[in-house]
Amino acid sequence: MIGELLDMVKFILGFLLWILFLLLPTDGWDPMLRVVLICLIVSVIFSWKALRKGFILQWGTLIFLLFCAISLYSFRWVWLNTWELLQMVF
Repeated sequence: MIGELLDMVKFILGFLLWILFLLLPTDGWDPMLRVVLICLIVSVIFSWKALRKGFILQWGTLIFLLFCAISLYSFRWVWLNTWELLQMVF
């Protein structure tokens, strides 16, 4: 029983960054910059062991957040933060 509960908690912690990205406010340029940076830092801290083991979910999350951080901070790609564009695509 306790082993199953621990497995469930580990599974939920695997998606912690996506849940955090969903719950934190991203309704403008500055909040989006902060959220991406926070999620990137939390990603490295919480999934360091999983990254070393090579789990795909953690590596995919890290690559996504690195892409967002580089494109938002370096290139200032505003279209990544445009809600209307996301609504058109989906």
